[in-house]
Amino acid sequence: MAVVVKIVAALLVLCAHGCSAGRRSFKVGVSESVDPGQVVFSVGRLYYPLSPEGGGQFRITAGNKDDRFAIGNETGDVILKRYLNNDIDPHYDLRVTNEKAEKRKEIKIRISVEDDPNYPPTFNPNCYIPPRVRNTAEIWPIMGTLHSFLGYQALYNNRRNGSRSVMVLDNDRCDGKVYAIYKSDFWDDTLPEGTTPFFNFECTNDQEPARNTPTITPYWNASYGRPDNSAISPLWFVDKPNKTFLRHILMEINIKDMITHSPSVYKCSIELQAPNFGIKASMVFNIEALGCPAGFYGGNCSEVCVCQNGGSCHPFNGACKCPDGWKGRACDIKDPKVVMSPKYQDVTSGQAVRLSCEVVNVDPVSTFAWALNGKQLRVDDNKMVTFRGFNTKFNRTFVNATITVEISSLSMSGEYACAYRATDGMIYRQLAQVALEGKFSLRCGSCFPMTQSVSGETIALYVVGPLAFLFLLTLIIQCCLKHKRAEKGKAIAMVTKNDPDVKKPLAEFPDMVRRATVGNEYVV
Repeated sequence: MAVVVKIVAALLVLCAHGCSAGRRSFKVGVSESVDPGQVVFSVGRLYYPLSPEGGGQFRITAGNKDDRFAIGNETGDVILKRYLNNDIDPHYDLRVTNEKAEKRKEIKIRISVEDDPNYPPTFNPNCYIPPRVRNTAEIWPIMGTLHSFLGYQALYNNRRNGSRSVMVLDNDRCDGKVYAIYKSDFWDDTLPEGTTPFFNFECTNDQEPARNTPTITPYWNASYGRPDNSAISPLWFVDKPNKTFLRHILMEINIKDMITHSPSVYKCSIELQAPNFGIKASMVFNIEALGCPAGFYGGNCSEVCVCQNGGSCHPFNGACKCPDGWKGRACDIKDPKVVMSPKYQDVTSGQAVRLSCEVVNVDPVSTFAWALNGKQLRVDDNKMVTFRGFNTKFNRTFVNATITVEISSLSMSGEYACAYRATDGMIYRQLAQVALEGKFSLRCGSCFPMTQSVSGETIALYVVGPLAFLFLLTLIIQCCLKHKRAEKGKAIAMVTKNDPDVKKPLAEFPDMVRRATVGNEYVV
């Protein structure tokens, strides 16, 4: 019977291999939270089961956007090379060839990136702490200090409690927990077996912004009852051979919605009542943010950050805040962006305004267009300067263009736009507002002295005057609108510095400057 089973199994394997050999496309799902280095699919002998020399010489020939995957040359194992993100790219269509296969057969692999609701970690600015200067690994990123009648005492430090304490930081909500174990002859002598002391810990805080107060939950016999948390080590409850403690007391300190911009100060009271012991005292409890050494995060500052290209690493959960020009879990995906400066400016008549437009992580062979109120500006003369370069620190290309405009009329104010067309056809644009201060004001707080007597004729003037003013203002606005319509179709003269890209005919850029949805538009 066993021989029959083996024969049937062998036939099923051969059938499966034969069916796979005829396929040229495969589908596989991969969670976006999978770490790089994992094998997500294996081609190998699945597609070439009868090859006497094995798979050999596999290559990814297409579909590997942003270099997310690698393939084993001999094994055909498709390996995750960089972090994935469902919001950025939900799937990849890889094409794989084998140099040794007959006619270099091509395999298509669609890799679907499955969304993980808890990924990527959120960068919460409320509890962000810059890296600390002291590169001391045994100090936690959050330090607590206690001031009471017993004096000053530093708490929540794994240097103090060694391997018997741990800090756990929440992924996104700026929450933290500290677990610390206490065991000694004092507690065994003070707390009779089978008794549960009365314990109360309360705090208040009057800082701005308001801080959530910490809480302490004791587990008086943690050997038998304690929270189900993987951070709590079972080794904490193992005594030395020559000493056995009756009680293993576990303290859970909870800190909710931490604000780390400044130290938090709490006024607290603690009360403990046991059959042989009692205490009631007041104290001041401080929480200070220390941060982790550069490149590390987590409750023990032992996790390694993955942020690249100048990204800031959050000390709580390792989330990355990417600089302009980068995106993704590790800030390793180029994100071309247009940045205008300043974004809003009030000017007076005749004042010169200088607008700067920087395009980051783009092909330096750029096509620029400037526009005012949705109409492209003609560029001639010599006041627009274009810089092209490469930032070695953030590993990004950049192109910077500036224009200087003298605002002499209402028609020269409004919404300025800088647009750039990438070599792949994508359009990136940013807007800036330039407002010209009005020549007329409806506010007149001291037009009429309060001590002057008011006659009936004066009252009539008070009533008729504003009406006449509004009539005059209406005529001026109509005149401006007529002037603007008359100028429609004419381009406002701008100036440039020998840049052939911006001197191309106006008809070439209408899609770049008109008011419509375009890629990576960041509206002010």
